[in-house]
Amino acid sequence: MTLLPTNVYCDTAMRQLDSYGVMVMTLAIVLAWAVKDKCATAQEQYFRLHTSSGSSENARLEDLSEPLKFSFRSEGTSRVLTASEVVRWGAWQPPQNCSVLWLADGSWIVGRLEFDAKVATIYENDWLNTIRIPLALCRGVVVSAPVRAMDWSRLQSQMTSAQGDKDSIWMEDGRKMNGILSILPGPANRDTEQASAAVFALESSGKKTELVLDDEVQAIVFSPALQPPILRGPAAAAIALRDGSLLNVRRMSRNPLGKLRLQLELPIEIESLDDSARFATAVDYIIGSPSKTAWVSDFAPTLYRYLGSSSLKWDLGRDRDLYGRPLVFADGFVAKGLSMHSPSQAAYRWDGSAGKFLAEIVMAPPPEATSQDLGSVLCKVILVRDGKLVEAFTSRPIHARTPPQAVEVDITGAQTVVINTDQADIGPLGDHVIWLDARMVDLSPTAADKAP
Repeated sequence: MTLLPTNVYCDTAMRQLDSYGVMVMTLAIVLAWAVKDKCATAQEQYFRLHTSSGSSENARLEDLSEPLKFSFRSEGTSRVLTASEVVRWGAWQPPQNCSVLWLADGSWIVGRLEFDAKVATIYENDWLNTIRIPLALCRGVVVSAPVRAMDWSRLQSQMTSAQGDKDSIWMEDGRKMNGILSILPGPANRDTEQASAAVFALESSGKKTELVLDDEVQAIVFSPALQPPILRGPAAAAIALRDGSLLNVRRMSRNPLGKLRLQLELPIEIESLDDSARFATAVDYIIGSPSKTAWVSDFAPTLYRYLGSSSLKWDLGRDRDLYGRPLVFADGFVAKGLSMHSPSQAAYRWDGSAGKFLAEIVMAPPPEATSQDLGSVLCKVILVRDGKLVEAFTSRPIHARTPPQAVEVDITGAQTVVINTDQADIGPLGDHVIWLDARMVDLSPTAADKAP
């Protein structure tokens, strides 16, 4: 007997109960709704909400609405934010042990996949209706996502760094093949029940080979040279679901039944299975497009110095950790931030305008072969105002299991902002820290603000 995860069981059971209508006994309906409410409560997730002006602890996503708004509740108060006000809420937990379609806009959608000559179809996503996507808008396929997050990270890096005008195929045994893929017509594809049963023909060096997307194939990237660069619009948001799907969304709306319609960065619209409030319980990561915000990792520092005495030198990590991996902490993967090893300093110019430096600092996970308890750092933000050094922020000591600490510094009047990472109480070994969402926010009044 296979036991389904609680949320999957509740969603499936409720949809089946709903289909029985009046034939279901009143008591069963009452009990079923009680189970559903219990599941909804259990699914509620609380994360720090980072906005363009600060952060709030223990925020819960209540709903999503058009055109691209998010309703959060924190400390007993509800507020609605646009994508231009949200920096980040939660973190991305990547897919595990499932099929995933990678789209041309950088979205990843989990589900059972089927292919024909022109269209890829995604079935059986826990939260989304069946989706049909032209193959021309598909960037690649993961046949079976790795179980471990760092293995996913390695696979994703291989796929995103693929180049050339040939299709690339990665096998489970580590082999990589290149050639031109085409989908074979016939019963093998018509009768398939798994994405892994789809049959392709791979043409390479004048030879054609049948390739079945089974357990031997790990992933495919379709001709990178023919794909446009992955860009996210200025008013868009990335929304991740509990199953690992990551959607780059430009606009949202509700249909007459209250279900969400999500317009991706591509000319593709997808629809939720449930109403928007229920769908919100499936979301565990949002990253917006905050206005008047400069991500520090998008710029090279004016000066960077690693001050350690050993012969090993550590560079500054920008949107990657010091080992080239995506930024990750206990909650999952995060898109933006800096990584530093103590003792080091990174300096950035500021024009003295009214503004804030904001971030969240946490110890990065060590390499897998080392102790998980290594590392102890102190982090500081030092400002240069009119030629004088001002120590504007000093963290509490940060260790491997220390929760993330919020950083909020008024940088008004500063000409330089220095981000400093130093060793704390147990030496420099493992002192690898991440400044999540490190950003400078311009708070100077706009013309609209000045208007009477």
